[in-house]
Amino acid sequence: MIMADVAAAAGRTPAERLARMVRCRTVTQPEGGDPGEFRRLHAVLEEDYPLVHRHLERTRVRGESLLYRWPGRGPDPAARPTVLMAHQDVVEATGPWGRPPFDGVVADGMVHGRGAIDDKGCLCAILEAVESLLAEGAAPASDLYLAFSHNEETMGDGAPALVRFLEERGVRPALVLDEGGAIVEGLFPGVRGRVAVIGTTEKGYLNLQFVARSAGGHASAPPRRTPLGRLSELVRRVERRPPFRPRLNPVVRRMFHDLAPAMAGPLRWLFGPLWLTGPLVGRLLAAMGGEARAMVVTTCAFTMAQGSGAPNVLPEEASMTANLRVAVHETVAEVLARMERLAKPLDLTCRVLHAHEPAPVSPADGEAYDRILAALRTVHPDVTPVPYAMIAATDAHRFCALSSHVYRLSPFELDRELRKGVHGLDERLPAAALEKAVAWYRALIAIS
Repeated sequence: MIMADVAAAAGRTPAERLARMVRCRTVTQPEGGDPGEFRRLHAVLEEDYPLVHRHLERTRVRGESLLYRWPGRGPDPAARPTVLMAHQDVVEATGPWGRPPFDGVVADGMVHGRGAIDDKGCLCAILEAVESLLAEGAAPASDLYLAFSHNEETMGDGAPALVRFLEERGVRPALVLDEGGAIVEGLFPGVRGRVAVIGTTEKGYLNLQFVARSAGGHASAPPRRTPLGRLSELVRRVERRPPFRPRLNPVVRRMFHDLAPAMAGPLRWLFGPLWLTGPLVGRLLAAMGGEARAMVVTTCAFTMAQGSGAPNVLPEEASMTANLRVAVHETVAEVLARMERLAKPLDLTCRVLHAHEPAPVSPADGEAYDRILAALRTVHPDVTPVPYAMIAATDAHRFCALSSHVYRLSPFELDRELRKGVHGLDERLPAAALEKAVAWYRALIAIS
């Protein structure tokens, strides 16, 4: 049966196998996802990667999260292992897609569909690399773990359960690698060529709910300040005059230090001597907005609002929810205190719905980081690698309890249009980028 499975799987390209994963609707909501879709995905993995499922130990954790162990064959059985991560779940796919988001179409040299990049692309590339190495009779020098959580998009219990499982068995990885940065061009103004941005940390996360209360009543005789009006005033104040100041933290400083040689002349003079120009650069990046601003400042986005159930009724309680991404140079407590100070004069209470601190910073040097760079030189010799602080949240921050060498890189070549598809419309991944990612994971596994 194994040989038949191998033959069937060998008849498909990596892009076709990724497309089969996309067709599994593993969407998660705060209340959970459809277990049937995850089991369907697991059946696809078993069929398409028979050698992985024959030679690696697989453990189900918290029902749908998967952990694989590939025993090492190196001279030192006590050598610290490597953990490669991806997540199985995806976000919803609404809006006018050009192709149905869960049809998993391979066309125009692309795999189209929700999760093609985030994060079934990495899931596929990791398994492709391991399957191909097994077919060649290869094995890693030290133990290799594949950790695939099932509810990363909702910050669920999958990744914490995987961490507890490894912790209970005394696993202390030498390197943990999750999704994150990518191989990009045009992200940084004035930088020539492609850049591999490697997340050495990630911003903290804070969901706050602001609540305004009143006596309620008929909307025909409103008070001078309604609950939604007070909440709107908070939004106006925060957006008109953001309460958080830009700062070049050490990770951003190192990033621009490493980028400076690839910059055009005038920009090199600006970004090179950051000991002198740092405050100016911080303000400049903040003024640019978007990803540039997010690198140097805590951001606040108001995302949800709720009032009464009828248009002619004043709510006794109205609320608005904000999502804040806490800069590496700040703490959750500092950010919370600042937002509470803004809310108090408006008679708003503040509830913390979810919070975690910025991740510890992993070193941008040493053996673990050098392995990532060596794999990049093997597959992308012309790329400039730089460390950076992830502006989004990943499962990686959970694994900082196990290792001080936790990094974030999705090894795909992604232009600006492709990056827009992540959590957006028409998500798609070039088949050529997927194949290079497979080569990159193969090189990383071999360099141990």
